[in-house]
Amino acid sequence: MLQKNTYKFLQTLQKNNNREWFTENKAWYKQSRTDFEKLVSQLIPAMAEFDSNIQYLQPKKCIFRIYRDIRFSQDKTPYKTHFGAVFSPVLNKKNAGYYIHIDPTGNFLTCGHYMLMPEELKKIRKGIYEDFDTFQSIINQENFKKEFGNLCMEENMLKRVPNGFDKNHPAAEYLKLKNFYVMKSFSDKKLFTENFIDYAVSIFKEMQPLNDFLNNLLEE
Repeated sequence: MLQKNTYKFLQTLQKNNNREWFTENKAWYKQSRTDFEKLVSQLIPAMAEFDSNIQYLQPKKCIFRIYRDIRFSQDKTPYKTHFGAVFSPVLNKKNAGYYIHIDPTGNFLTCGHYMLMPEELKKIRKGIYEDFDTFQSIINQENFKKEFGNLCMEENMLKRVPNGFDKNHPAAEYLKLKNFYVMKSFSDKKLFTENFIDYAVSIFKEMQPLNDFLNNLLEE
């Protein structure tokens, strides 16, 4: 279970996102990161019970850096104000993985693909188009619908079905997507409950069929 003091660190950082404050509170940051790493280390073996591909992950390598890359961003604040970790067997590739996001402005669990390269995006669209029955059986599964409703249909999705695909195909709306993922938000209250690990693992387990389907498409 995450400590409330770790959450307080993120809340305070959001109000003091500058190098001077961060330097003065470096010890608090290190303590908070260690606490989050402990949470990640508890999730890995619990998740490995349903997905053995992640059983050998090292918690430190799953966690994203808190330092922002501001070189090409208009937002020059130097630090991320959340903790995030990805659970994927190949951390340096864009294969689908499970992700946890701890943020006072909104916590969530998610799984899927973001910012795909053109060739990867083409593979996923083609795979959904050619095997829509399997894809549909995953997203229409009762618990999947209950927890996620559907894939996240983003505002920046294409206006039209991409060239090369039948615009009247049952998968048409999904072919317009640029990212393919599901998300489950959770409250601060849920985060601080003793059974949070069990809860997070149960959500990730519901995401697994989609995770496997997407990864298989990219491996073809």
